[in-house]
Amino acid sequence: MTATRAAAWVIERTPQNVFSQVTRPVPRLAHDELLLGVETAGLCGTDIQVVRGMRTEAASVLGHEAVCTVLEVGARWHDRFAVGDRVTVNPTARTDPGFLLGHAIDGVWASRLIVSGPVIELGQVVPLPGDLDPIVGVLVEPLACALYSWSILAAARPARLVVLGDGSVGRLVAWLAARDLGTDHVLIAGRAEMDDPNERLRVMGVMNTCCGVVVATPRDSTAGCVLAAMENVGDGSVIDVVGGLEPGADPVLQRAAEVRAQNVCGDPQDPRMLDLELGDPATPRRVRVTGHRGVAPGHLSRAAALLRAHGEELRTVITHEVTPPQAVAVLNDLATTGTRDLAGRRILKLVVDFRTGATTP
Repeated sequence: MTATRAAAWVIERTPQNVFSQVTRPVPRLAHDELLLGVETAGLCGTDIQVVRGMRTEAASVLGHEAVCTVLEVGARWHDRFAVGDRVTVNPTARTDPGFLLGHAIDGVWASRLIVSGPVIELGQVVPLPGDLDPIVGVLVEPLACALYSWSILAAARPARLVVLGDGSVGRLVAWLAARDLGTDHVLIAGRAEMDDPNERLRVMGVMNTCCGVVVATPRDSTAGCVLAAMENVGDGSVIDVVGGLEPGADPVLQRAAEVRAQNVCGDPQDPRMLDLELGDPATPRRVRVTGHRGVAPGHLSRAAALLRAHGEELRTVITHEVTPPQAVAVLNDLATTGTRDLAGRRILKLVVDFRTGATTP
């Protein structure tokens, strides 16, 4: 079945992180491919790091959070997908380290996306509820990451949760934990709190019990936050490293980074952990450090169900909704000034709405 074919509007970047809106032809679909229409796409913390030049990626089209509609189905998949199905694409593959959507390969900041047969075979195209709000639906992938993180920490039965990093994933983990522990037992600390000596002391002070710690900071802050958590958490605590970790010369962080790299997309189900005994050798604090990359399809499905039930509550994580031309201007401003302020508000989760049209500004 064939939908009306149109050129794709694409937010393209140069290696120097200059962004522009361009058109690209949509080629004829192969028998084992899907053509998706991107309804909405998100700007996440790793995207911002790429835009600011803090990390290098090969993709000329960024973005890995999206709500899509199936527009055309290759003959091979007629029994699995139909035109009009709502789906998302899992950006990280468990068995293919080269599949990193929006990083190693072109991502979802485009009005059309062709998904190849091997990617579909890997199970990367995940169905979404047809009635899911496409704006809130952009949170499916970050909420899935938060679900994975909280499931790991909740197994340790922590007395409280401390989230280092106040981005969208950190806030979503805090929301999940508050449902189980109560809001009084959840603390979020962003860069401002960690940079302020008094606030930092307060944050570190509440860790001195069995607690879960999520480190969901930009890559340049992760190592310092992990070390600070290890120095202050109580016996039985678990530290989950969500963000990328650059361990430098520290041998413990090097081991933590190795453990994190072994936990990919929910496999193994019980994630590998680094077991440490810290502090006084006579009465050591037993602390476990873990981390992970990507999520499993089941995490995405559970996140979508939560968003259907609690979408209005979680919509507060979304701070900005823009058209593709507006997104180009925002990205170029981020690249040149580094500021995350837009219309008087810090960008937390920005949604690019491709349904609004992508006309030249």
